[in-house]
Amino acid sequence: MTCACGNAARYINERGELCCGTCPIGERIDSIRISDVPSLLAWARSFVNFSPHREPISEPPHGITEKLRSIIGVKP
Repeated sequence: MTCACGNAARYINERGELCCGTCPIGERIDSIRISDVPSLLAWARSFVNFSPHREPISEPPHGITEKLRSIIGVKP
């Protein structure tokens, strides 16, 4: 896979597009290396499962942990 600029696409940007490591910097947007996604998911699931913030703490009816759980899903 390649980025729109022609470099190897090893990242995914905040818009959900595959990209290289330099294009998001030039566009001033966030990105994550694709190979780091499994570690991020493991960390996020650990946070949700062991967070002291089990009660909704942001806008009702869903707290931050509930929003995070909806994004990362539940590991079988």
